[in-house]
Amino acid sequence: MIGFRLQICARKRALRQLEAARGDGVLLRARDIYFSCGTGTLACAGSTEFIRVRHRQECLCHATVGWTPFAFSFSGCIFVANERFPKWGSRIRLPPHRGAEVGPVAPLQLSRRDFLGTALAGAACLGAAAPEIAPVVSVVKIKNDNIQAAVEQAMDLLGGIESVTKGKERIMLKPNLVSPLPQATTKREVIATLAKLMQAAHKEVSIGEGSAAAEGFNVKGAEVFRTRNRDILSRMQSYVFDQLGYSELGKALRIPLVNLHSGEMARVRVPNGFVFDEVTIHRSLTEIDLLCSVPIMKTHTLAQVTLGMKNLVGVFPGTVYCSVRGCMHDFASKVEPSGTAAPVVDMVRANKLGLVVVDASTAMEGEGPSSGTPVNMGLIIAGTNPLATDMVSASLMGFEPQEIPTFMWANRAGMKPARLDEIEVRGEKPDQVRRKFVRPQIRSWPSIRDYWGVKQIY
Repeated sequence: MIGFRLQICARKRALRQLEAARGDGVLLRARDIYFSCGTGTLACAGSTEFIRVRHRQECLCHATVGWTPFAFSFSGCIFVANERFPKWGSRIRLPPHRGAEVGPVAPLQLSRRDFLGTALAGAACLGAAAPEIAPVVSVVKIKNDNIQAAVEQAMDLLGGIESVTKGKERIMLKPNLVSPLPQATTKREVIATLAKLMQAAHKEVSIGEGSAAAEGFNVKGAEVFRTRNRDILSRMQSYVFDQLGYSELGKALRIPLVNLHSGEMARVRVPNGFVFDEVTIHRSLTEIDLLCSVPIMKTHTLAQVTLGMKNLVGVFPGTVYCSVRGCMHDFASKVEPSGTAAPVVDMVRANKLGLVVVDASTAMEGEGPSSGTPVNMGLIIAGTNPLATDMVSASLMGFEPQEIPTFMWANRAGMKPARLDEIEVRGEKPDQVRRKFVRPQIRSWPSIRDYWGVKQIY
């Protein structure tokens, strides 16, 4: 019988990826041939090593094994064909210095006995359920007020900025700048660090936001108004950027600031949307490769918490859905009482949200998102799975997943995970940094719409 012998070679990129995942992979060694039923990829052989990093969707070995008499590539199991018998690969720690990439293919002779054993092992793969790779969330303490170092470490725990942004050339950072209030908004240092990391990786970076309200524009004293007026919204957004230091940051880093309220818009379909069959968003959001949500950790009177996914309320353009998104909430409250959770999930599915970095340096508890009490959490939380990152963040605030309507709607949409034990947390142990936040007084949108954001400015 003829098999395949795949030569292994080292490469700098593979080395960097392995260094980031040291101790977290699978190493298989065999004298003759390896087969891995990974994720539709992988087959390596020879008197060498094959390495699979189990924390990534991709593997360092990019061979694909199709349906051959002895080589099976189905999700769910790994088997090794040796001289005399097949056996399951064993899990051991990764070496710090080897990477793998496929080289030329050479024939390999297998005995009939080996072939039959290997084929049986491969057949067993057919009935095996594919193991899902656990989403990874990093939790990092901010030490000596060094936010930059904490953000960098959070990215490193995810595999590094190059891994996280691989294949993503145009990236928009979306802070939570709900208003000009510093205590209610994402710290500039978090955005600056992410922007610099991405620029160092040769990415094209922008910062986008559609703020909710500001005094002198759609706020007069204690009264908040809704508006679709393009001029008011444009001036309000420029004011918020200026007040929070983002205009200065954009100039310093030569990064464009995008007002998501106005400008050229695009319609995006939302298959099986809960509230919307399609949403209107700023065209720049359709032209990027990755949207990175960078919220401040806060409680929220409508949504219980506001984190990475809820931050996308700021992507609903005010010229279409009104400032404070009153028009959107009106429509969404016909589906569910918060008028927030279901449309947030629709907007997440309409965008390319693939990275969440939560600014939990100073969080907010109680009557968030603007009137709560500041809390010194001293953390940065990050992940490439938005739901998983939000679930871990909410857990650090003392909330169970079932308490957060947005998570329940996300699960209904087929988003995963559903449980905290399906998430791998790297860095700080959650139990050692968790704090039970003061809960907000939960209100439904219909209960507040008659006195908050109901009047309209034209």
